[in-house]
Amino acid sequence: MIKAILFDLGGVLVHFAGVGPMLELSGGKLSEKEAWDFWWNSEVVQAFEKGKISPEVFAADVIKALRLDVTVEYFLNDFARWEKGPYPGALALLEGLKEQYTVACLTNNNVVHWETLRSKSEIGSKFHRCFISFETGMLKPAPEFYLYAIHELKMEPGEILFLDDSLKNVEAALGLGLRAFNVRGIGEVKRVLKEENIYG
Repeated sequence: MIKAILFDLGGVLVHFAGVGPMLELSGGKLSEKEAWDFWWNSEVVQAFEKGKISPEVFAADVIKALRLDVTVEYFLNDFARWEKGPYPGALALLEGLKEQYTVACLTNNNVVHWETLRSKSEIGSKFHRCFISFETGMLKPAPEFYLYAIHELKMEPGEILFLDDSLKNVEAALGLGLRAFNVRGIGEVKRVLKEENIYG
């Protein structure tokens, strides 16, 4: 029996601009594949999302690595705008689910985007718990991040429904016994919740 719903944010409940802005900043120097490869595999990005380096150090290292012709201040201002806020209907959905379930998020996120998201919406208050990579020092799909959330929620893995837009993250969750689904956007979230007899 499901007792908790654990959400990823970007691509699930929240609109994230992806690497489009990075492509614009590069002035055509990067392909979309190169931009995504950098975002997913860069030690700088991972260190920032684990909260190990400051926004200023992150920006300077990205500018250097990608040979961007911008200042640190300009990059950080632009970077904050990559976070677009919750999808329409996301907050109302969370509010409704909170009445019967423990609602939490498990997100790879950095301090700039998290603070931008919180300034644009009340999404942080819609969760009973937030497990955020820059606060915990852990990133999905590392098992330790999921195990930490499971421990903190004080539930068995099979009592937790996990929704993420990354198949790799979903596979990691399934491997640990969570009931997990690969979804993109509110429509797919609602479809899975309905199929699981949780919503609608």
